Amino acid sequence: MQEKTVELPSGKTAAIVGMTGRSESILTSESLIRDGTFQSKFLLSCLKELDGEKPTEKDVEGLLGGDRIALMHAIRVLSLGKDFETRVICSNRNCRETYQVCLDLETDFETRKYEDPSGFSLTLPESGHEVKIQFLTGKDERMLFPRRKRPDLLKILFRWIVSVRKWDSEKEEFGPEYHPSIQEVGNWPTKDTQAIRQEVSKLTGGRFLTDDAMEAVACPDCGSSSGRLPVEALPSFFFPELVKEMGGEVM
Repeated sequence: MQEKTVELPSGKTAAIVGMTGRSESILTSESLIRDGTFQSKFLLSCLKELDGEKPTEKDVEGLLGGDRIALMHAIRVLSLGKDFETRVICSNRNCRETYQVCLDLETDFETRKYEDPSGFSLTLPESGHEVKIQFLTGKDERMLFPRRKRPDLLKILFRWIVSVRKWDSEKEEFGPEYHPSIQEVGNWPTKDTQAIRQEVSKLTGGRFLTDDAMEAVACPDCGSSSGRLPVEALPSFFFPELVKEMGGEVM
């Protein structure tokens, strides 16, 4: 069985092995898909070591989201090769053209590392408060992104926040650090909540399309970008032949 050691965006190292029939069974298990554990169990089935130790499912669930995406890419390339094809619907609502996209999972994507896997601090633009932010783990994502349901943006925002220090304009200093309630966070001004979302998006590690690849996968009809392309979430990522038999898929 093929093996490979990869460095993850957080700096951790992972020894992986290629997919097996058991791995495929996990990915297609309706019960595991329903309870949201299929991805962690799949990753565990292909993980030999994590930072030199045999990992548990708890270890895999505790991995940051960007590390998990990087693992999905590495396992796919090791098992099935680097070439990936899918169909995309143009993101421009006035176009909606469907077109074929061909990607090299090694050269068309680049790894963005976490500057600090433990998180970062941010001064909010409107309130002036200082917040400490953490990145989501696999367990967080399983709880916050339920299958076939719209994610609750407030719950995601709340989960990112570790603590707050309010700015006292009279004393011109920050107050004591505390963990806010979800009700308090829900009353923060949009300018502040958008600043948090933008900074999380900018600093989250993982595998992202290169600038050249973004141009290459733009709509041939209107030129609109297709965005991040979360290819690891598509059935064809691990089952290309099955999808071809079913007539293809559309993102």
